[in-house]
Amino acid sequence: MITNKDSKLTLWGCSSPNVVKVRLLLKELGLDYEFKLVDLPNGEQHSEEFKKNVSINSKVPALRDDSLEDGFIIIESCNILLYLAEKYAKFIPNDTQGRFDTFFWTFWQTSVLGPNFGNMNYFNIFAETKVPLAIERFTNETHRLFNVLNKRLDGRDYVVGDEMTIADFAIYPWARNVVRVPGWSEEFPNVVRYIATVRARPAVKEFEELEAALPKNFDFTPEQKAFLFNRSN
Repeated sequence: MITNKDSKLTLWGCSSPNVVKVRLLLKELGLDYEFKLVDLPNGEQHSEEFKKNVSINSKVPALRDDSLEDGFIIIESCNILLYLAEKYAKFIPNDTQGRFDTFFWTFWQTSVLGPNFGNMNYFNIFAETKVPLAIERFTNETHRLFNVLNKRLDGRDYVVGDEMTIADFAIYPWARNVVRVPGWSEEFPNVVRYIATVRARPAVKEFEELEAALPKNFDFTPEQKAFLFNRSN
């Protein structure tokens, strides 16, 4: 993937949707950056060095901008989107309604769509013990949220207006996974159309072609699952 050690931007991350949203925005902005792959399954994010120097919250993505004096690290994915969009004056509308619609849908993704989709995946795929109530709860809520998104996209190419905004960078990496849930592609045709619209953008297409070539491993050991899902400190 994109790695430029001479860049003034450094991104710590992995292959998760929350990291992808930042990488897509960096690609659309045409910015070079050094990418540091964090070994999440083996607990690198919980090391004292990582918590002190990268993210006190032991999460990725984290972005360092060395164009500023003494450098500056921004954590949390949508916070990074806001930072980059504000710095480069792109992907946030200038009018008040468009601006705050963009903020709403960006926060909607980070507060409800991402957490519920993530929990649906965890309890369906990764949990050692299947909990039917949790599976039902998070599957139903994720389904409801995709219904909300499907209605929002009726007659729209993008989530806010006719142009891509940071709301799309936030939502798209999660929305594209709708095709993995049996029957949901048929239920949410506007979301499927939206995925195709965003995917057709040259920067997105180029990134996803590179992304597809990366090795993927979700066969985690119990110890690795503990680092990923059950860490208490």
